[in-house]
Amino acid sequence: MAESAVRDWYSWRPSLYKFRSLGPKATAILERPHLFFAPIKVMSDRTEVGADISIAEDKDAIRGHLEEYLAVLRESREFEHQLYMKQMLKREEDMLAPFRASRRFFRLREFDGKIEHANGLIGRLSGMSGKEAKELLTQFYESLRRGLREAAVCCLTKTPESPKMWDEYADGHRGVCFQFEDRIFKRDKTIQRVDVSYTTDG
Repeated sequence: MAESAVRDWYSWRPSLYKFRSLGPKATAILERPHLFFAPIKVMSDRTEVGADISIAEDKDAIRGHLEEYLAVLRESREFEHQLYMKQMLKREEDMLAPFRASRRFFRLREFDGKIEHANGLIGRLSGMSGKEAKELLTQFYESLRRGLREAAVCCLTKTPESPKMWDEYADGHRGVCFQFEDRIFKRDKTIQRVDVSYTTDG
């Protein structure tokens, strides 16, 4: 098959890719397509979850960090609210709908608390020096990191043509690469997608 034909096959819709060595884990995905999220404490590469964070004493950049976090919270809350309303509309035909809606309601309240906290942090920046703002963001990141103790991570890539991924995660180019539709991450907002770019310091 020509290279262009292969490229057309996998690029017709947004996809993400998971590399595996041949073995039980790859067979399990073939039998029942799924993604495995590994607890952070057992990951082989801790740097993938932000073990080292470099923060400059730049108030505008720090505000950008917090505003980006706030935007994600608001988007996630809106999605949760839509699901809550759908469940409420089903309450007359589905006796379990109010129970499902109540769980969504409590999650909405959790988002409200996080949004209020993020707004408070942004508001505090105006009266701070660059050094104080850096300390604020550092403490904020440390609080998030403490919460990661119960988190799990699944690492994927946007292309199936990465020699490094084939080498490290697919048994030196002898394994397989699974394609997953990007939309799977839009179905459940409990999964937070984060794009990561690896760089090499000169």
